[in-house]
Amino acid sequence: ILVLRNGVAERLTDISGSPEAQVRRLEGAALAAEGSASLQNGLDAGVALLRNIPPYGHREMLVLLSALSSCDPGNIFDSIKAAKDAKVRVSVVGVAAEVFVCRKIATDTGGTYSVALNEGHLEELLSAHAPPPLVEAAGGAAAGSTALTDLPDSGPRAAAAGGHARPQGQHGKQQQQR
Repeated sequence: ILVLRNGVAERLTDISGSPEAQVRRLEGAALAAEGSASLQNGLDAGVALLRNIPPYGHREMLVLLSALSSCDPGNIFDSIKAAKDAKVRVSVVGVAAEVFVCRKIATDTGGTYSVALNEGHLEELLSAHAPPPLVEAAGGAAAGSTALTDLPDSGPRAAAAGGHARPQGQHGKQQQQR
């Protein structure tokens, strides 16, 4: 979790698969909104953290933004391109009005952008991001989908399984017994 305030991105927690650890850290943190948010510094810090995640993992950022502007030290469009090149999907949920650069970040990186209308809508938008979305692979199939294999059912493994293996032909189809 990164906190964007006073023009910098502060790392509040490390990357973790434990929601309980993240919640404990959030409950104990002083999260006062101070100064200006810098989306560029947040993007750069997030990409640096996620760059080492292997390709089969989820490289995804969720930005919860209450600001109407971003106070950036450089060209934010360079940071958006860096996030896209690193295959980091960035989604943004705003609690104020729509901000052009937030839509641009989400569109260019394959994320989503929404602005909450009220507290219930905010909870709904954030809950939609709880399970990571499916990632489409190059051929249109979902990444991580299974592939059919044709492995022989004979040899030491079949014998260890109690000798119940049947001979199989090409593409895993059972040969007809004559």
